[in-house]
Amino acid sequence: MELFDLISHLLKEDSWEQVVFLDLHTTSAEGGLFSIPTDEGKSLTLAQHLGAPAILGLQASVEGTLLGFAQTGGFFSDEVHLPMPVCVAFESGQNDSQQAIFRAACAVLRCMRAVGNLGSHDLVDFMETIALPILTTVPPVVHFRYAHHINENDAFKMRPGYVNFQSIRQGEHLADDVNGPVRAPESGLILMPLYQAKGSDGFFIVS
Repeated sequence: MELFDLISHLLKEDSWEQVVFLDLHTTSAEGGLFSIPTDEGKSLTLAQHLGAPAILGLQASVEGTLLGFAQTGGFFSDEVHLPMPVCVAFESGQNDSQQAIFRAACAVLRCMRAVGNLGSHDLVDFMETIALPILTTVPPVVHFRYAHHINENDAFKMRPGYVNFQSIRQGEHLADDVNGPVRAPESGLILMPLYQAKGSDGFFIVS
């Protein structure tokens, strides 16, 4: 609620040409460096400036996200009439990784430069300062294929060793729950395998 009040107040006090929401996240599995645009227009264009693979279609498969709330104008009051915001989520890495902090900071700087609020002269060695590791095995844009939704009664447990963007094959034994083995419904790349207690999705598949 503190964040809601702060953001809503900022939106009221000035006339903004454009509003951008950059939603920063980390994942429980290793290798989680990617962005999630909300559409294939301005959001995808901004996501591609952040220096990580973009996952199309993933936002629509997850309910109750801050990104979705911002995209639909949830921070705007009735008296504020502004263009719908450009919204992107950025996953910067594993929860406890120091690199995740650095990558999130890089994403903020890249976002500021993309929208014209930061020039290349504002940082020494700009591109080197905000460089992110290139995932050469992952295309710059991939598409959501499948989400394995879970609830607390499933006793879902991911098998160890999976990392983001790891190749999996159809039928592969990925996890276990109260009904037995959970197998991949199709081949692709696994995304956000769940290795923490909280969460309503066991894993995603993209390609």
